[in-house]
Amino acid sequence: MEVFDAELFAIEKAFKLALDQMSFYTKDIWVFSDSQAAIQRIQKSDVNADQSHVLAIENWTAKIKAKYQVNIHLSWVPGHMNIKGNELADQAAKKETELQKISTEKYVSFSFIKRKIKESALLEWQEEYIKTNKGNFYSQFQCFSRWNAYKKTVKKKI
Repeated sequence: MEVFDAELFAIEKAFKLALDQMSFYTKDIWVFSDSQAAIQRIQKSDVNADQSHVLAIENWTAKIKAKYQVNIHLSWVPGHMNIKGNELADQAAKKETELQKISTEKYVSFSFIKRKIKESALLEWQEEYIKTNKGNFYSQFQCFSRWNAYKKTVKKKI
């Protein structure tokens, strides 16, 4: 599971938990995330990658609004800034990923496919760069990307 997918998954679970924990006296629901990309994805209404999580989030918020009159807030909080709630959430997420391994054979997201395509293009470019004589002058500058491809291979063909 990609980090982006995990962030959307966590936000989805936060809204589900909010619905489960709500009472008549609840006036506001605040969900915080340190992922600006996930928040921006939720705010877009177009069909795109990771649609299942976004649709689930929309479903949970619709259920909340139908059942209660509350204000729903999705807000960004900076990550790794010693904010207690965010640090506890990070620890819980790390613990959960250790407990529950999601097989890539069962779940392949668009962000995962996109990353694999970029990695493939990078590796192909590097191999071609090594084979060719073009750009030999630049070899003194070590013109290889600092971005490294993920070494683990995927059994399932994309």
